[in-house]
Amino acid sequence: MQIVTIVLCYSCIAPLIIPFGALYFGLGWLVLRNQALKVYVPRYESYGRMWPHINNRILASMVLYQVTMFGYFGVQQFVYAPLLIPLPILTVLFGFICSKKFYPSFQHQALEVAASEVKEVPNMELIYRSFIPLSLSFEKIDDDQFEGARFEVSRQTSFV
Repeated sequence: MQIVTIVLCYSCIAPLIIPFGALYFGLGWLVLRNQALKVYVPRYESYGRMWPHINNRILASMVLYQVTMFGYFGVQQFVYAPLLIPLPILTVLFGFICSKKFYPSFQHQALEVAASEVKEVPNMELIYRSFIPLSLSFEKIDDDQFEGARFEVSRQTSFV
């Protein structure tokens, strides 16, 4: 989060920092993707409970960036600098709306996660056997299953 804040705050002062910030996050994405797919096996899952904290920090760095940009453009006597005044207010308002609308859903576990301990483990042998045709089954078929068919054939009389 510190790199995001640094890149955002200094991008209006020295725009040359933006490609280096993009390069940093691009390489970080490649490394973390490889680690997540092939190396790293998490022992626990937070189920998204960290998102409200991360979102608050992103919004705080956004407000800091907007205040820095307003101050820098104000010192440079940029004509349209006063148009930047509503940006921090809108960002704080957006953060407040998100906290009231979305954050309560992060306080409680999802129903699927809560019910995961209640689920029973399926019998894999039974599932495996259900997909094998009877003609290929290695088990002996009981004659009791076909008694009704034999009985019907023996009851029929021939017309010869």
